[in-house]
Amino acid sequence: MSDADQPETPLFKSKLGLVLSCLGCVVGTGNIWRYPRIVANNSGDEGGLTFLILWFFGLWVWSVPILLVEYAVGRYTRKTVIQAFRYMAGPYFQWMGGFVAFVVLGIAYG
Repeated sequence: MSDADQPETPLFKSKLGLVLSCLGCVVGTGNIWRYPRIVANNSGDEGGLTFLILWFFGLWVWSVPILLVEYAVGRYTRKTVIQAFRYMAGPYFQWMGGFVAFVVLGIAYG
């Protein structure tokens, strides 16, 4: 197969975008692995396992589907979260994109 036959590979528009994307993945993965360990170490005999079971259930029922939808919408629209909401739902729902960005930043830096 020649180079002309291969589809163009999507790239980041800037190095900053690549760095921030990688940083977001690392921080998110670190929180997923670190948080249950901290709960298990600090709970002793006070029901830490029950909480962790419910936390993992919530993670798979709520967080993973939202993550997949957010990723799919971002790939489909190739826009920021606010612009993606405007594109997918219309201008009256653009505020939801701002809310999502606010919540994600609040969780990451709160």
